[in-house]
Amino acid sequence: MIDRKELKWVLFFSLTAIILTTLPYALGYLRQNPDWQFTGLIFNLDDGNSYLAKMSRGASGDWLFRTPYTTIPQSGVISFFPYLLLGKLTSPPGQHDQIIFLFHLYRWVGIGFVIYSIYQFISHFVSQIYLRRWGTVLAVFGGGAGWLILFGFGFLWGRELPLEFISPETFGFLSFLGLPHLLFSRAFLIIGYSTLLFSKPPGRDLKLLSILILPWLLIGFFQPMSLITAWAVIASFITILYLVDKFSSSKNNSEIHNYFLKTLWIAVFTLPIVLYNIFAFRLDPVLKSWLAQNILKSPPMVNYVLAFLFILPFAFIGLYRIYRTNRITASFFGAWIFIFPLLAYFPISIQRRLPEGIWIALVTLAIISISNMTGKSGKISLGVIALGCITTIMILLGAIQSVAQLAAPRYISLSEKEAFQFLQSPKFKNQKILASFPTSNKLPAWAPVFVLTGHGPESVNQTDILPRITHFFQSSLSVKQKIDFLDEFGINLIYFGPDEKNLGSWRPENQYFDEVFTNGEVSIYSFQK
Repeated sequence: MIDRKELKWVLFFSLTAIILTTLPYALGYLRQNPDWQFTGLIFNLDDGNSYLAKMSRGASGDWLFRTPYTTIPQSGVISFFPYLLLGKLTSPPGQHDQIIFLFHLYRWVGIGFVIYSIYQFISHFVSQIYLRRWGTVLAVFGGGAGWLILFGFGFLWGRELPLEFISPETFGFLSFLGLPHLLFSRAFLIIGYSTLLFSKPPGRDLKLLSILILPWLLIGFFQPMSLITAWAVIASFITILYLVDKFSSSKNNSEIHNYFLKTLWIAVFTLPIVLYNIFAFRLDPVLKSWLAQNILKSPPMVNYVLAFLFILPFAFIGLYRIYRTNRITASFFGAWIFIFPLLAYFPISIQRRLPEGIWIALVTLAIISISNMTGKSGKISLGVIALGCITTIMILLGAIQSVAQLAAPRYISLSEKEAFQFLQSPKFKNQKILASFPTSNKLPAWAPVFVLTGHGPESVNQTDILPRITHFFQSSLSVKQKIDFLDEFGINLIYFGPDEKNLGSWRPENQYFDEVFTNGEVSIYSFQK
């Protein structure tokens, strides 16, 4: 258990992390002016807008998730519920500002929660308070060798970026910067592992069963994909535990039996969540298309080696040391590390998502190894591992630099804001709008409408549709072809702003188009066949 003094430090560090990761956003708001408004997003804007769009759908009354980035009819699925629920806490006027505030409140609470869960997890294995703190700092701000690109070593990564810049699953700082659902998912994953290792077997005690099961159910609530990772780690743990016991002179069958029963309870309660998501993404045509277009392949293994370059030696030393004192704990961490490459290269399109939380395992093992060092060796070892924080500093400075220029996509112009606010009117709810990709990505974050494109994975058949949108705005189609195109996808409105004008010089040619809004820069036309 951690005492009150430690809890105060956790709170202080959480506030520090919140302030540091909020600094780029604060600067963005300070730099905005009447002509350019900050969007409230810093990085990965396509996904960021999609989260705000999910909140907008919740605000409009949806309880089941329907992606706004396609006009294909959808029945809805149980997914992204935290975003839908947060949207329901908003109301006009100023609803979009409320959505952005709640998004960041979600992020702030997630930061505090995951830091607490990390600190508590490390405290199970490390008694020295200063090392618990160091481990938590490294788990949050630590990174790999990505900073070496500053010194001309970018060729080591080939054509890829270092994992710190692209993979919140492998490290985590990107989640602190703007992926709140992943913060909660990781927190419950770590808590789940703690309950597996340290909680009492539930037997018929409903309270103990709830303590064991609740974290795993909540993982499914925030990020069901993490359950696949957890299953793989736990299955490997039970297997290794059995093998270690089988070839050991001192048998401990009752202990293995207890872990097996806890694993069985976890599997029974989480299986419906996993099966629901598997079948939903296989049977629903929109989700099936989403899965096919969501390509997140893991980089070559050398990139992972570079990512863990400074910490791996200490992690393996830590694993060896706990093996000598506690083979159950060693079996768990050994399973976590062993299954990592199998998850990273599992033959699915989103394989890079699977090694969730591996950085926490490596940091914990490294801190265990340092806890056994004497003299200056421990300080030097911490310094070596802390070199990875340089990359995190680079990411944070890059986020600050990104808001320096008042321009899209981090800012929107006054004319675009006026058009988006016009579409917030209840009469346009669920209307299907044709616009360019950049506009379509932002528009559902402001108004509960559907667009034909705008998000790589979520927009059905985007590769085929994008050229057709370009042809429409280039006026390279006949009037009949344009009418048929709009009719095919049930389009009600055409948004014609700066991005659309960059595609072509389209103008409404006949009686089918009626201008319902204009401010000189943006025009919106209704279409009725």
